[in-house]
Amino acid sequence: MQGLALVQDCQRVVLLYGASFAVGNIVSVNLGDGMGPVPGLTLVFGGPAVMLVALGFAMANPVAAVVVAAGGGLT
Repeated sequence: MQGLALVQDCQRVVLLYGASFAVGNIVSVNLGDGMGPVPGLTLVFGGPAVMLVALGFAMANPVAAVVVAAGGGLT
């Protein structure tokens, strides 16, 4: 039964990432329209870079890694 619990946990993480990805797309469209293309592209490329660095530090704690991965979906 432990394998089933692991699958359910993975499903929750993927669902959280997908939901944050959808919210990130909506927010980025609104930011891009309001700020213009150059600042928008700066956020598009800078956001994931920051999240990857944060993920490197968060890998020691599973909860922090999930939170950072969900934040990565927002970028």
